[in-house]
Amino acid sequence: MRQLRFYFQLLLLISILFSCAPYKMKAIRANRDHRYELAIEYSLNHLKSNPHDSGVLKILDQSARGYFENTMQKIRHYEKLNNWMRVSRVSEAAYQMLSRVSQIPDTDFPGKQDLDYLQSKRDQSKFNQANELYADAMKKYNSGDQKAALSAFEKCQSLIPHFKDSDQFIDRIHKNLAEKAYRRGAQLASAGQLESALEQFELTAELVPDFLDATQRIEDLKRRLAMQYYDKAKGLFDAGDYKAALAHADKSLSFRPDFPQAATLSRQSRNKITVRLAILPFATKRLDAKFARTATDALIARTFQKKSQFVELVDRENLQRILEEQALSQTGVIDEEQAVEVGKLSGVNTIAVGTVTLISNKVTPAKKRTLTGYYEKSYRDAKGVQRKRKVPFKYAQFERRREVAVQLSYRLINVETGEIVFSDSRTERADDSAQWISSPGKFTQYLSGAEKRKIKAPHTPAAAEVLIQKAISSLADQAADHIIQKIAPF
Repeated sequence: MRQLRFYFQLLLLISILFSCAPYKMKAIRANRDHRYELAIEYSLNHLKSNPHDSGVLKILDQSARGYFENTMQKIRHYEKLNNWMRVSRVSEAAYQMLSRVSQIPDTDFPGKQDLDYLQSKRDQSKFNQANELYADAMKKYNSGDQKAALSAFEKCQSLIPHFKDSDQFIDRIHKNLAEKAYRRGAQLASAGQLESALEQFELTAELVPDFLDATQRIEDLKRRLAMQYYDKAKGLFDAGDYKAALAHADKSLSFRPDFPQAATLSRQSRNKITVRLAILPFATKRLDAKFARTATDALIARTFQKKSQFVELVDRENLQRILEEQALSQTGVIDEEQAVEVGKLSGVNTIAVGTVTLISNKVTPAKKRTLTGYYEKSYRDAKGVQRKRKVPFKYAQFERRREVAVQLSYRLINVETGEIVFSDSRTERADDSAQWISSPGKFTQYLSGAEKRKIKAPHTPAAAEVLIQKAISSLADQAADHIIQKIAPF
């Protein structure tokens, strides 16, 4: 028992050592190759599970010193080039990395003075960057390029908030640009270009929120534009151009969302171009009545998926209730007059009716096909050497196919006029085959796995019901596309 416990503990120790070894070996290699940043990362990962590994602590110390020295060389190089952005990035990255190293208890490097030095380099480089941006901003400001000056001052502020008097210059530029936009807006408003004027006044308010009467002018222009677009929408509605009327009414509401007349006109325009569609239960020919429900449900589902914002489908439960009240759900056949009556009762303007017909259901006789297989047989040649040769054997494969053809005929009827808007008829075929092999007896062992499975395969293809369902599903998808294209041109 003691021996078992000893071996178990030994195996556990070995597994722990091996699980930690990869980071240690990687740290050694990275330090040897002077890839100090990687060596630090690997060392820190190793020390998470082995915090007192003196060998790795030594590698970490060497890598940290090497990394610090490389960083100092980069900083001196970029300082000579006055590339303060790179100085800032390099010193910040080194500060973050070496701060992690300094948190390891048994490390001597880096010290506080080393981290303070990196921090001072980072801060000094930011100051130098801000100073350069400030000088560039002043140059652009004095040359009259106020937009470019504003961008430079804002970049300066992003590095060091409230740098020198950049706040004052930003406020001054905002006021200058606001005055310019305000004057431009007033000119455009006088010229009748209300939308362009609105953009300028909104820019004014964005730059200086309380600038003169910019806010009041914005509200006034929005009211005028809302009324302008409403008047256009009303004229278009009266002329029968409901699509354009809807666009103008919605534009009016974009300027004044609480404009009740525009909201009413938008709703009326949408109602005029919206097709409210009811799909009535289909009839069947040479098919069981259940396929009528299948076709109707499939067409409703596909049409709902593909419908646009200008197509509304009547709720199926409400439609069924109306059919039951009219005693039509029992007959299974609805003529055009009855369809129009149902449409009026359900509040739709378009009705779809149709028929599903089984055109054909053919099953071919089983076709036999003779195939050749091979197996290896050993023999000795004239010299007595044992050899192998392929010996053929015959076996039979049979195939039986079933094919069904289904036709979907449908008509769309305008409820108000009782006229057929359009009609269409589509045919879809679906087929399936069954293949099986008659067992070749003792030669079965030489068949492939796929061929062996065919020995037990069924001798009949998929049932006609399955193929009919498949054909109806495809027809419903095609019909839904066609219906949407015809009734919802918008």
